[in-house]
Amino acid sequence: MAIDKDSMIKEQTHRGSFLKAKSKRQFGRSTDQETNDEDQNGTVMLSNGQVIVCNPKGYGKFPTISRGSNVEVLINGEKITSSTVVNEGDQIEVQVVNMEPSYSLDLKVTKDKMKALLRLEKKPGKRNAIEDVPRSLEVCISAMCLQEIWPEVELQQVLNLLHESKVIFGIREDAIQEAVAFQGKEISIVAAVGQEPTGVQDSQIVYTFQKQVANQDSHFQSGKVLSVSIGEVLAVKQPPATGYPGIDVTGETVPPRQPNDEPILIKSGVRLINDGTVAVASISGKPVLDGSVRKYLSVDPVYVVIGDVGINTGHISFKGNIVITGSVLDNFSVDAGGSIEVWGDAMLATLYANREVAIHKNAISARIQAGGLSVNYKQILQMLRVLQNRLESMFNAARILKSQPAFSTADLQAKGEGQLVQLLIDFKYKDIPKIITAFVQTLSEVNKALDPLISEVATELKDKLCNLGPLRMKEQAEVEMLIANVQKAVETVEWLISTKVNITVNYVQNSLLRTTGDIIVTGQGSIASELEAGGSILIPNGKVRGGRLIARDKIKIYELGSPTGDSGVNIQLLDNCCMEAKFVHPVVTIEHGTERLLIQENYRYLRAWVNEEGYLKLEGVAQK
Repeated sequence: MAIDKDSMIKEQTHRGSFLKAKSKRQFGRSTDQETNDEDQNGTVMLSNGQVIVCNPKGYGKFPTISRGSNVEVLINGEKITSSTVVNEGDQIEVQVVNMEPSYSLDLKVTKDKMKALLRLEKKPGKRNAIEDVPRSLEVCISAMCLQEIWPEVELQQVLNLLHESKVIFGIREDAIQEAVAFQGKEISIVAAVGQEPTGVQDSQIVYTFQKQVANQDSHFQSGKVLSVSIGEVLAVKQPPATGYPGIDVTGETVPPRQPNDEPILIKSGVRLINDGTVAVASISGKPVLDGSVRKYLSVDPVYVVIGDVGINTGHISFKGNIVITGSVLDNFSVDAGGSIEVWGDAMLATLYANREVAIHKNAISARIQAGGLSVNYKQILQMLRVLQNRLESMFNAARILKSQPAFSTADLQAKGEGQLVQLLIDFKYKDIPKIITAFVQTLSEVNKALDPLISEVATELKDKLCNLGPLRMKEQAEVEMLIANVQKAVETVEWLISTKVNITVNYVQNSLLRTTGDIIVTGQGSIASELEAGGSILIPNGKVRGGRLIARDKIKIYELGSPTGDSGVNIQLLDNCCMEAKFVHPVVTIEHGTERLLIQENYRYLRAWVNEEGYLKLEGVAQK
C-alpha cells in the first residue's frame, strides 16, 4: 500500500504581487539610445523584480521574452509557452513557481509474513526567487532556488499504514522514528518483525568412537590400534524436539517446522538396538564412517601384526583392514580387502589394498596399489543389479498370485512359502539360479580380498535360491530379507566404485605406486619411482628426481629434476590435470595426449596446464 502527497503551487512574486512592464519614460533612456535616434532595437530587462521594456526606434526590432525554469509569464493575461514579442504597452506578469515538499510510503509484507518492509521516498520542496536579467533584445526569465524544505512525516501516518495492511505484531517504532526523521531521498527499513518458531531440534547422531579417532596419533605412540569389541556402543541417536510456535507480523500463529528425524544408517559389523537409537558393534574390528551426505556406520575386521611382516609371519592376506606395527620386509606381500597401515618401511615388498594405504616411513623398491578392485566391482555391480531386478519381479509375481481368489494357500501354510518360490523359479524365473551361479563364479575368480558383505550375500543367495534351497524357506519375509541384503550389497559396491582411496608415504625410492585417489608424499620426495594417481600427486616439501608421474587432477611438487640434469622426469597430465612446481631443472618432459614439451632450462614457479582448446601451456620464471 502506498501514500503519495505531491503538489505544485504557483505563487506571485512578493506573496501575490505581480510584475508589470514599466515604460521607458518612467526610467529614462540609456546613453546609447540618446546618441542613436535612427534604427535602434528595443530592449527588455528584469531588475529587482521589475520588467522594463523599451520599444525600438525606426526600423529596429521589438524585444522578446521567453519563460525559463520555475516561473510562469503572462502577457496581457495570456501565459506564454515560447519566445514572445513585447512592447511598452503590454501588461507583463511574472509568477514564481514553488515546489511543495512531498513523500511516498510503500509497505510490503514478505511472503512468509515474518517481515514488513517500509520504503520512504522524500522529495524536498523548493522556494524560488526571480533572477535579475540585464538589458537585452531577447530575455529568458527564470527563478532560482533559495531554500530546500524537506517534508515532515508523522510517526502516526506510518502506524496507520501498518494498521491498514493488518500489520499488528513486532512493530519497530524506534526504526520507524529514525526513518521519518531521515533527511534524504530514500530510506528502507524493516518496520515489523515476527517471532520465529523456537526450540525445533533435528535428531542428532553422536558417534562415540570418534573420540578415539581424535587421539589417533597418541594411539600410534602408545602401541594401540583404533578398534572396538563386540557389543561396544558406536553411535547414539538423540531424538528430535518439536519446538514452539511463532507469530507473524499479522498476529497469526506460525507452526514450527517438522524436525528431521534421520536414522542411524549401518552396514556390516553393526546392529541397532533400543528401537534404532543405539548402534553397537556386532564384530570386533575398526569402526568406519563412510559417505558425504548419507553416512553409513560399519565395522571392518582388523588384523594387527605386531612387529614385522617377514619370515615369522609369511605373506599376509586378510579380508578386512591390516595394521602392521613394524615393517614389511624383502619379498613379502600384504593383501587387504580393506586398508593397510604400516608404521615402519615397505622394502622390496608388495602391498595391495581395496582401500587406503598408509606407510609412516619409507617405500624402497616396493609395489603398492590402493583401490585396485574398481574394475572387478563394476562387473559385480552389474550382476547385482540384474539379480535385484529379477528378485523384485519374482516377489511381486508371488504377491499377485496369492491375491487371486482361485489360488489356494493351504499348501503354503503347511509346507512354507518356499513352495511358491520354487514354483516361480521352475516356470518363470529359471534364469535366477543361473545368474547366481555366474555371480558366485565371478567372485571366486577375483584373486583379491573382496568386501565381506559381498561374499556373505553370494553365499546366502546360493543357499536359498539354487537347487532345492527355495523349499527350505518357510516365510515370505525370507525373500524380503534376501532382496534387502542385495540392495545393501548394491549400495556398498556403488560406494566402493565411487570412493577414491589414497596412498600416503613419507619417502619413495625405486617403487611403483598406483591408486584411484591421491598419492601424498609427506617427506623428502620421490627418487626413480613411478607414481600413478586417479586424483592428485602432492609432494609439497620434497624433490622428484627420475621416474614418471601420472595424474588426472593435480600435481604439486616443491622441486622437480636435478641441478645437474642427469635425473630426467616424465610428467603425464591426463584429462584437465595441471602441474605446479616451485623449482624445475632441465631434462623434464611434460606430456598431454600427443603433445610433449621438454624443459631445457631452470624455472621457478612453473605451471603447466591444458587450456580450453585442449592444448598444453606453460607459464613460469626462467632462471639463468
